[in-house]
Amino acid sequence: MKEFKDAVTSTSHSPAGDDLPKIHPKAIRPELEQAMKLLKEFDGNALLRSTVGVASPSVSESPVTPLTIDLQGLVSMHDPQKTSILYSAPHDPTERLYPFCLAVQKLFKDAGFLVDDNRELTLHATIMNTIYAKGRAKRPPKNTQRQQTPEPDQSARASAEAPEGPAINDRAAGHGPEADAPLKIDATHLLEQYEDFVWAKDVKLDRIAICEMGAKKITDAEFRVVDEEYKEMARVAIG
Repeated sequence: MKEFKDAVTSTSHSPAGDDLPKIHPKAIRPELEQAMKLLKEFDGNALLRSTVGVASPSVSESPVTPLTIDLQGLVSMHDPQKTSILYSAPHDPTERLYPFCLAVQKLFKDAGFLVDDNRELTLHATIMNTIYAKGRAKRPPKNTQRQQTPEPDQSARASAEAPEGPAINDRAAGHGPEADAPLKIDATHLLEQYEDFVWAKDVKLDRIAICEMGAKKITDAEFRVVDEEYKEMARVAIG
């Protein structure tokens, strides 16, 4: 990060080619690098022990019992009759997961890496998010003055040609309790049907990671998408 900043900022004394723009120093955001450094430096196991109030030095140095969770049931992030996100909440029989996550959240908030947010922390594994629905209609612009309504065949063509992935502005609008995705469903019966459904059992949580936003598609030899995963930027082991 320092090397990049030295090369491109307007206050740099390093020689630069004519093809390199001069950027104001405040435009360079070091937060990611600093957050990764903070993550790598803190003791995840010590933080996990603190969630059960371990004070004895001899006990605090003993191995930590791994965090193991189950994913069961289905919950709506919004009103079930008009929702765009369904998820399964993790269940930890030792009741350490939630206070542990709150401690991690506080660590990064105190360091200035999180924006002020008074909402309650919601731990969840997303099962459905309609923001990723293939071929969904594009969100209309906020200023609709002088906007002409397209003919029916134009509307259909616009929907068919909509990109598969969410637009940048849609990503923020399509996540969380205040999501405003363009496609919403009535999930009332789905929630009843999958109330006791087990999605995963005895999953060991062995790390905390900072990941790039947006899952990356994994393809096979014939370039067919077979999976998606988040790219880790930094991680620390726990348990």
